[in-house]
Amino acid sequence: MRPIDLADRLLLAGFAFAAGLGIGLLLAPDAGGATRQRLAGTARGAADATRARAAGLTEPLADAARDRVRQLSERHVPLAGDLDVVDARDVLDDLHTGRS
Repeated sequence: MRPIDLADRLLLAGFAFAAGLGIGLLLAPDAGGATRQRLAGTARGAADATRARAAGLTEPLADAARDRVRQLSERHVPLAGDLDVVDARDVLDDLHTGRS
């Protein structure tokens, strides 16, 4: 028996891919359009959940940043005038509009 060379491996991979694709088409629970809609809905739900989670984290982070700036300003660091460096409302607006 001869060793398996690259061409044989590629041919085997092609057959395996074709077999998997055929089985997947036979066993697919929905038509392509319905599957795409289901996947799109799932992706939108995940994006909304991520956006909501991020929005819930911005306010505590902004508060922590303001506290740190206040602590530094008490030590007479030149950041004393920058107490509004992080504005949670601006961060939330950027998240909702998709700006970075």
